[in-house]
Amino acid sequence: MNNKFMRLLIFFDLPVETSKDRKEYAKFHKFLIKSGFIMMQKSVYSKLVINNVTSEAVKTKVSDNLPPSGIVEMLEVTENQFS
Repeated sequence: MNNKFMRLLIFFDLPVETSKDRKEYAKFHKFLIKSGFIMMQKSVYSKLVINNVTSEAVKTKVSDNLPPSGIVEMLEVTENQFS
């Protein structure tokens, strides 16, 4: 197995106009924190993963927990690219 450290970046823009929107935002935020993501900015989170297989598993987990509305994008870069 090739241990090539990678960084998974999550960028999102979620609505917070209604109380339901704010609840979904808080739920997604808590999910990211519990999953080991670190906040870089208010809507930018990153997580260090060990290889492509782990990255795919994390991306699947994030996809399964997406809020019903808003925009969420994921970017995968090597640790060297991130530096």
